Amino acid sequence: MRLGYRAKVSSKGQVVIPQKLRQEMGLEAGDELEFQLLKDGTFVAQKAEPSTFQEAVAHIQAEMERQGVTEADLLETLEQVKHEMYEERYGRGRKRKQAVS
Repeated sequence: MRLGYRAKVSSKGQVVIPQKLRQEMGLEAGDELEFQLLKDGTFVAQKAEPSTFQEAVAHIQAEMERQGVTEADLLETLEQVKHEMYEERYGRGRKRKQAVS
């Protein structure tokens, strides 16, 4: 019985899904698959639904893009917050002790 598609398993356990099958399944780079092993030794693969966390991240990314916020903006803000937290914890005007060689 021929199933229609054939692929090899690499030494690392990787399998290339044929392009036509990827198109039929609507798979894109980065998509995840779920596998289920059946009693007769065959398995079924289907496109995995995104987790709640993945959906939240996608929503945040889309909102950032909509508002024009860049990764550089986020990193700059993070540095400011880290500085403010340091100042709050260790006090304003106090400097770190510098090692004397």
